[in-house]
Amino acid sequence: MFTPLIVLAILMVVIALVTWALRLMQEAIEHQEFSLMLAGCLVATAAAAIMGVYLMMGDYMGYVSQLAQRPYVTYTFSELPIWEIQAEEMTQISLPLRRETLQKRAPQTFATVNP
Repeated sequence: MFTPLIVLAILMVVIALVTWALRLMQEAIEHQEFSLMLAGCLVATAAAAIMGVYLMMGDYMGYVSQLAQRPYVTYTFSELPIWEIQAEEMTQISLPLRRETLQKRAPQTFATVNP
């Protein structure tokens, strides 16, 4: 998924943000300033958001790597099969439709009707 170097870099950024947030909050208590406390909370929120995105992307990358191993995902649009449905089968599958209606719908869908 993620290389150890990227994980280490993300953890270092998060640790630096948490340290900065704690320093801002400590100064806010010493100087009785609300703005520093608010800034510390915002920095701590940013650190938590980075960790949240990291966890979500880890799950997503695992999902995508599993999809790449499945053979049915590798088809392109031009390789998809086109089904031919006989007119008798169409009346059994859906509501009874007239032949002209089926032929008008055929160019819009990927199914063709053979009489």
